Amino acid sequence: NDKRIPGFYAEDIYNIFPEATQLNEAGEPEDWNFRVMIPAMMKVIQNQNEKINNLSQRLSKLEELIGKQ
Repeated sequence: NDKRIPGFYAEDIYNIFPEATQLNEAGEPEDWNFRVMIPAMMKVIQNQNEKINNLSQRLSKLEELIGKQ
């Protein structure tokens, strides 16, 4: 019915991460492979968490320096 709903679309995944898509007989993206996507997403989450932690530490140090002035 031409309404998009939130989620992963095989075509979008194929454009970004073709290794995580399953193709139909015509070679078109048909589905995404959770066994590939979930570990990749987990790695992205881990990297983002590390960045957040590093930025939080830097912010704490800056706040400490500003508080001493």
